[in-house]
Amino acid sequence: MRKQLIILTLLLPLTLWAAEPEDTLSLTAEEIAIGRLIEAELEFDDAEPYSLDDIDDMGGVVGAFVAAYWKNDTLVVNASKDDLPDRILVQTVDGFLLYKVQRDLPPNMPKVHPANDIYKGMWANVRVNPYGYTVAQIPDTVQIDLSGFTRPCKGKVTSHFGWRPRFGRWHYGTDIGVRTGDKIHTVWGGQVRICGWDPKGYGYYVVIRHLNGFETVYGHLSKISVVENQGVKAGEVIGLGGSTGHSTGPHLHFEIRYLGICINPELIVNFERGDLHNDGVLKLTHNMLTPHGQKKPAPAPTKLPEVEEILPDTTQMTPEELEAFHIEQQLKAEQKAKEEAERAEKARKAEIARQEAAKKAAAEKARKEAEAKKKAEEAKKKAAEEAKRKAAEAARWYVVKDGDSFWSIANKKGISVAELKKLNGFTDKTVIHPGQKIRVKK
Repeated sequence: MRKQLIILTLLLPLTLWAAEPEDTLSLTAEEIAIGRLIEAELEFDDAEPYSLDDIDDMGGVVGAFVAAYWKNDTLVVNASKDDLPDRILVQTVDGFLLYKVQRDLPPNMPKVHPANDIYKGMWANVRVNPYGYTVAQIPDTVQIDLSGFTRPCKGKVTSHFGWRPRFGRWHYGTDIGVRTGDKIHTVWGGQVRICGWDPKGYGYYVVIRHLNGFETVYGHLSKISVVENQGVKAGEVIGLGGSTGHSTGPHLHFEIRYLGICINPELIVNFERGDLHNDGVLKLTHNMLTPHGQKKPAPAPTKLPEVEEILPDTTQMTPEELEAFHIEQQLKAEQKAKEEAERAEKARKAEIARQEAAKKAAAEKARKEAEAKKKAEEAKKKAAEEAKRKAAEAARWYVVKDGDSFWSIANKKGISVAELKKLNGFTDKTVIHPGQKIRVKK
C-alpha cells in the first residue's frame, strides 16, 4: 500500500461549531457531545484552547501509529491513505481532543534529522518533550557517544539538578551563573529543534537534537542566535546568556534529555573543569533517568557513568580489515564472557564463604549468650546465698537500745536471761550499754 504524508490540524472549538456546513467534519453525536463538553469546561485567559501545550499539561498521548513530527499546531504523520479516518479523537487524563485530517502538504517540510532512527522520525518545533516515552519503554542500557563535547559556557554551578523541597517539585537541569550577553555554545553537534519563548519558565530557550541521541535545552537566554531546523557544530554560539522567563538572575538553565526524559547533567559533565567526567561511550541506564512529573526524589546514583572504547568506523574498512576487526571483536567478546563467568564464580564462592562465616558467627554468638546466661544464673544464685547467709548472721546479734535490759532483750528474742548471759560470757555483775552488740543466737 502506497505511503504518504498526512497532516492533522488542530480544530479550535469556536471554528468547529461555527463553521459552515460544507467545512464541518462528519462527526458522530458522541463526538459532538464530547467536543461541546470540552469547550464548556476549558477556561483559558491568554492561551489558545487545545494548543499542544494543553495536550502536554493534560497528559495527552498521540498514538505511535500517527506520531511523526509536529510543525506549529500541525501533526505530520507517515501513513497510508486508508490508515486514518477523517478525524481523530486523542484521549487525555481530562477528556478528549479533536483533530481533523488535511491532505495537502506544507512546503519545505524537513524529512531526516539527527538520531532519526532513535526518535522514530519524530521532529517537533514545539514542546521540549513531545515524545511521550516512559522509562519502561527505553532499553535498560543505551550507549551514547560523548566524543566532541564542548562546555556550554564558563561559570559556577548556582543550582543543582534534583528535588526542591521548598517548592515540592523537581529542578530538571543544572544552573550555571553567567552575565547577560555571555556567549552560550552548543555542547555537541546536531540540529536546532526549537527556538522558543516560555514566559513562565525557560524564557527564551533553544532545544538541540544531537547526533548521539541526546537533546540539550538552553534556557533564560537574552538572545537566540540560531533558527529552527538549522544544523550546528559543537561549540557553535546559539545565543546569549540572560535572565528571561522565571528567573531570579542571569544564568543558563542547562538540561540533558534522552527521548524527552531528563538526566542529571552533573553525572556526565564536570562543570568545575568544563569537561566530561569520562570521555568515550556512556552507558545510559534507567537509574540515571528522571521522568517529568515525578513527585518525589529518586535515589541518587552511587557512581558516575561507565564508559567504553569508541569503535572505529567500519564503513571505511577493506574486506580484509573488516574480517580482522570482526575476529578481534569476537575474541574480545569471548574474553569478556570468560571474565564475567569468573567474576560470577568468584562472587558465588564469596557468597558461600559469607554464609558460612555468618553461620559460624551466629553459632559463636549463641554459645557466648548461653555461657553468659549460665554465668549470670550462677552469680544470681551465689548472691542469693550470700544474702541469706548475711541475713542469718545478722539475726544472731542484737544492738542494745536505750532502756534495754537483760530481761527485755531475752524476752524479745525468746530465750532465757541465763542463756543470753552464757552466749556472751556475761556475769551477774555485767552491765550493758546502748549501742553495744550482743549475741542472741548460737
